[in-house]
Amino acid sequence: MDVHLNSIILTILTILTIIFGLFFQFSILANESVIQPPCPLFTKQIQTPKNRIHYAKGFKLFSDENYEYVWVYLLSEKRWVSVVKSNHSLNQNKKICPTVDFLLPSMNAALTSTTFLNHFYELQLVEKVVAFANTHYITTPFWKNRVKNKFLKNIREYPSLEEKIAHGIEILLTYRSPVSNGDASSNAKGKYGFVALEINDYLETHPLGRLEWIKLIGALWGKSIEAYKIFEERELSFWKIVKIVQSQSPKKMNKRLLIGEVYEDGWTMPRDTSDFMEYFRLLKVNVLKPFEKSPKKVVKNIFKYKIEEILLLRDQVDFWFHQMIMLSKNDVYKKNPAYKYFMKIPMIHFRVNSEKKFTFYEEGIHRPDQLMQDLAKIFYPDLFANYQTIWLNVL
Repeated sequence: MDVHLNSIILTILTILTIIFGLFFQFSILANESVIQPPCPLFTKQIQTPKNRIHYAKGFKLFSDENYEYVWVYLLSEKRWVSVVKSNHSLNQNKKICPTVDFLLPSMNAALTSTTFLNHFYELQLVEKVVAFANTHYITTPFWKNRVKNKFLKNIREYPSLEEKIAHGIEILLTYRSPVSNGDASSNAKGKYGFVALEINDYLETHPLGRLEWIKLIGALWGKSIEAYKIFEERELSFWKIVKIVQSQSPKKMNKRLLIGEVYEDGWTMPRDTSDFMEYFRLLKVNVLKPFEKSPKKVVKNIFKYKIEEILLLRDQVDFWFHQMIMLSKNDVYKKNPAYKYFMKIPMIHFRVNSEKKFTFYEEGIHRPDQLMQDLAKIFYPDLFANYQTIWLNVL
């Protein structure tokens, strides 16, 4: 009887130990400053300025004596997975974590979002981007020429085995979960033979957090030093502008802003925790919102309010930020007659290039320093009298 009781107690203790271990591991992964890979291969972690992450929450970087590795948070699976970049031959006798993919020093990538194109361009890695999902979305002349000259091939959002072989795709960077479509595994080389990583930079809560994803590209393609330099220069410029604005008298920081656009039967606005809203918090701009307590979520970053609630705010604002691309207020009115109620409000909107193409999400999304300067110029023109906006215009 005592032997049986001891066996039961031992079993219970073992189960509790496992549960505690899993909880402890999860707590570490959830911590923003430290992530301990649950793998005996990585015991000597090194964090240096080039791989230290300050703002981004969707990935982490570490190094050891032989490897540089990345932890990426998969939103669709709500867990972290690790991807390792190695220039050394692997010791087959070492116990390798099942969640790790070992990638070659030179990887051919396929992308599904235009926001990452500029990272490859600035890090001089354009030849590594061999395919793009729906190339007709590309607007910048450089990448359009790559498509025209057949250096950048058009593929489906989830490449087929034939496309993978034809274009030599070794890694897919996608903003949507490849797992939900059954086309590839996110944490291993799936049935199509390439690694697929879910990139959620658009869910970062700070503009510099979104820019910081350039360090992920740098780590995987051997450009960490270059990525760190680009990030550091823009980070310094970003905070310099914020410091100038916040140093003035609080009485001058009383601008009121309405953000959004008509969508179906309502009005859409970014979520409060989006990186976009952080610009206005730092600039001390009061973003007016309706009193509606339970707006409808349209997508992860956007909420929809009743347009009647928005109309109550129109006479209280100094500016209206319209996120659609318009050349004139007539274009706005043509888009939706409901905008007639907002025609008297100065409207901030994104510029287009000489070909009337909107390139911000290819070239500007990773220039938070420039966007911050544009917004600061609009809200506080006396502080930046000689500056000409780059991405924004006021109608």
